[in-house]
Amino acid sequence: MLSRNEDILYAIINGEVYEKVPQSRMEALLLELKDVIEAGGGGSGGTTNYNLLVNKPSINGVILSGDKTTEELNIQTGVGLNTTGTQYTVDGQELTAGEGAEIFNDYSDNIAAGGYSHAEGSHTTASGIHSHAEGRWSFASAEASHAEGYHTAASGTGSHA
Repeated sequence: MLSRNEDILYAIINGEVYEKVPQSRMEALLLELKDVIEAGGGGSGGTTNYNLLVNKPSINGVILSGDKTTEELNIQTGVGLNTTGTQYTVDGQELTAGEGAEIFNDYSDNIAAGGYSHAEGSHTTASGIHSHAEGRWSFASAEASHAEGYHTAASGTGSHA
């Protein structure tokens, strides 16, 4: 004959109903364990209750729970990536991207460092204030300069290459 504790454990293992009233702290704990397992928590099978997870995934430091908007997840929508405050080294000079600087297309190799500058294409650099570089390997380094095409440079104020 099984002890009461063994009887409870047998019910837990076999998914059976145990209707007796617990008579000890151990029996009460075993019945609590049975309830947790039946609710989907604990055990080797994982859980089906997302709220019981430990180390929930996150995006941009925001824990994923419930419905989140792109704003709540700090995900920028639209086509451009605002680079304001990003640190760059351009021709050996340390630069901090000004307000409104943004890059398009190649988010790892384009640089927009000048305030309200705009870099698009691939490997382009817009480091002048209000400058615009587009194409491939184009550089707009002066205020209001615009470089486009392949391996072009606009280095004078208001210049266009």
